Amino acid sequence: MAGDNNPQTQPYSNDVSIRIRDLEERNRIIKERTHIVSKNLIDFKEEIKEEIKILKQKTTQMERDIERLKSLTNALINETGKYIKKEEMNKVERMLKDFQPLEFVRMKDLEEIINKKFLETKNNLTKRNK
Repeated sequence: MAGDNNPQTQPYSNDVSIRIRDLEERNRIIKERTHIVSKNLIDFKEEIKEEIKILKQKTTQMERDIERLKSLTNALINETGKYIKKEEMNKVERMLKDFQPLEFVRMKDLEEIINKKFLETKNNLTKRNK
């Protein structure tokens, strides 16, 4: 104990205690920083998990939408076969133009028209002869 009060050892003990305090302060700062980094890492991990969950949900929805589009496309392809093609419609249109159904007359209508004209002509001739 007498050595503790020795003036020669006192600067060394002060120097050692200062170093110990500095090391303890550094140790405390490192622990705080490690704690902060750990907390940030855990928060970041949770955010990433949530984003991954949302992305998985969106991916699943997109897969369902793609499947629905595929089935609709197949249905449309199947339905298209039931309709007339443009080329076929053009052929029918040309045939109808050549045919001109409005210019044709039924035999019964033709006979009525002939009889009517015949009677008119006959009446006109009889009037002239009178």
